[in-house]
Amino acid sequence: MGAWGHEPWSNDTAADLCYRLESQPITQVIEAGLTSDDKCEQRIAAWLFAQIGRNYVYPCELREKHGKLAVQKLDAILSSDWPDDWKQPTLMQQMLKAEIKAVAKMANNDDCLVKRILDKIG
Repeated sequence: MGAWGHEPWSNDTAADLCYRLESQPITQVIEAGLTSDDKCEQRIAAWLFAQIGRNYVYPCELREKHGKLAVQKLDAILSSDWPDDWKQPTLMQQMLKAEIKAVAKMANNDDCLVKRILDKIG
């Protein structure tokens, strides 16, 4: 992976996923990223969801599913060794926590899992 920054979009893998937006609906791109095994794809998909996952903007039947999955994936990334691979792991951990909070705003905050993860990260 080529990365040029700490942001979710600042790597080749994320750019490749976003390129799919030219030919696929955004909900399909987000689902593909969230269900991928690649952490960069999961992270950019969660970021995309955080940008548009609002009520009346995002399809209702997918909003709760994608929101919960995005929070779970970001939490798994935060809990893994992946942030330690970066030159500034503390910065990466802070960014992931902020991303979890942004996604949680769009997700169903009444969900027990989402609440537990938010409580864990502070």
